[in-house]
Amino acid sequence: MKERFTWYDLKKFCNDLPAGVLGQEVIAWGEEKGAVLKGIEVLEDDFFNPSGEGLEPVSHYRKHPEDWEEVKDEPILARKGDPRLLID
Repeated sequence: MKERFTWYDLKKFCNDLPAGVLGQEVIAWGEEKGAVLKGIEVLEDDFFNPSGEGLEPVSHYRKHPEDWEEVKDEPILARKGDPRLLID
Protein backbone atom coordinates (compact mmCIF):
# COMPACT_ATOMS: atom_id res chain seq x y z
CA MET A 1 0.00 0.00 0.00
CA LYS A 2 1.23 3.49 -0.85
CA GLU A 3 2.13 5.85 1.98
CA ARG A 4 0.42 8.78 0.22
CA PHE A 5 -2.57 8.70 -2.13
CA THR A 6 -3.09 11.36 -4.81
CA TRP A 7 -6.26 12.51 -6.56
CA TYR A 8 -4.86 10.84 -9.67
CA ASP A 9 -4.59 7.55 -7.73
CA LEU A 10 -8.17 7.95 -6.51
CA LYS A 11 -9.48 8.64 -10.01
CA LYS A 12 -7.69 5.61 -11.47
CA PHE A 13 -8.90 3.39 -8.64
CA CYS A 14 -12.53 4.48 -9.04
CA ASN A 15 -12.41 4.08 -12.81
CA ASP A 16 -11.40 0.44 -12.29
CA LEU A 17 -14.22 -0.37 -9.81
CA PRO A 18 -17.06 -2.61 -11.00
CA ALA A 19 -20.30 -0.74 -11.72
CA GLY A 20 -22.12 -2.48 -8.87
CA VAL A 21 -19.80 -0.97 -6.29
CA LEU A 22 -20.13 2.64 -7.48
CA GLY A 23 -23.55 3.11 -5.87
CA GLN A 24 -22.32 2.13 -2.41
CA GLU A 25 -21.64 4.57 0.43
CA VAL A 26 -17.98 5.71 0.64
CA ILE A 27 -16.39 4.78 3.97
CA ALA A 28 -12.83 5.52 5.07
CA TRP A 29 -11.14 3.51 7.79
CA GLY A 30 -7.81 3.19 9.51
CA GLU A 31 -6.13 1.70 12.56
CA GLU A 32 -8.28 3.39 15.18
CA LYS A 33 -10.76 5.52 13.28
CA GLY A 34 -13.22 5.47 10.46
CA ALA A 35 -15.49 7.95 8.74
CA VAL A 36 -18.33 8.22 6.26
CA LEU A 37 -17.66 10.52 3.31
CA LYS A 38 -20.24 13.33 3.38
CA GLY A 39 -19.08 15.25 0.33
CA ILE A 40 -16.27 16.99 -1.48
CA GLU A 41 -15.49 20.70 -1.47
CA VAL A 42 -13.01 22.94 -3.22
CA LEU A 43 -11.20 25.33 -0.90
CA GLU A 44 -12.13 28.96 -1.44
CA ASP A 45 -9.13 30.31 0.51
CA ASP A 46 -5.53 29.44 1.34
CA PHE A 47 -5.08 27.91 4.79
CA PHE A 48 -2.19 27.90 7.24
CA ASN A 49 -1.65 27.06 10.91
CA PRO A 50 -0.17 30.11 12.66
CA SER A 51 -1.54 29.20 16.09
CA GLY A 52 -0.45 25.55 15.97
CA GLU A 53 -4.01 24.52 16.81
CA GLY A 54 -5.46 23.86 13.36
CA LEU A 55 -5.84 25.26 9.88
CA GLU A 56 -7.19 28.78 9.53
CA PRO A 57 -8.08 30.83 6.42
CA VAL A 58 -5.37 33.28 5.40
CA SER A 59 -7.98 35.89 4.46
CA HIS A 60 -9.00 36.20 8.11
CA TYR A 61 -5.53 37.50 8.99
CA ARG A 62 -5.17 39.67 5.89
CA LYS A 63 -8.27 41.61 6.98
CA HIS A 64 -6.43 42.62 10.17
CA PRO A 65 -3.06 44.24 9.32
CA GLU A 66 -1.81 44.10 12.91
CA ASP A 67 -2.31 40.30 12.96
CA TRP A 68 -1.05 39.80 9.39
CA GLU A 69 2.41 41.17 10.17
CA GLU A 70 2.91 38.45 12.79
CA VAL A 71 1.87 35.52 10.58
CA LYS A 72 2.62 36.55 6.98
CA ASP A 73 5.66 34.23 6.71
CA GLU A 74 3.80 31.09 7.87
CA PRO A 75 3.74 28.36 5.19
CA ILE A 76 0.52 27.74 3.26
CA LEU A 77 -0.61 24.18 4.05
CA ALA A 78 -3.72 24.01 1.86
CA ARG A 79 -4.22 26.11 -1.26
CA LYS A 80 -7.28 27.80 -2.70
CA GLY A 81 -8.74 25.46 -5.34
CA ASP A 82 -7.55 22.26 -3.64
CA PRO A 83 -10.27 19.61 -3.26
CA ARG A 84 -11.03 18.20 0.18
CA LEU A 85 -13.08 15.20 1.24
CA LEU A 86 -15.63 15.97 3.94
CA ILE A 87 -16.08 13.25 6.56
CA ASP A 88 -18.46 12.71 9.44
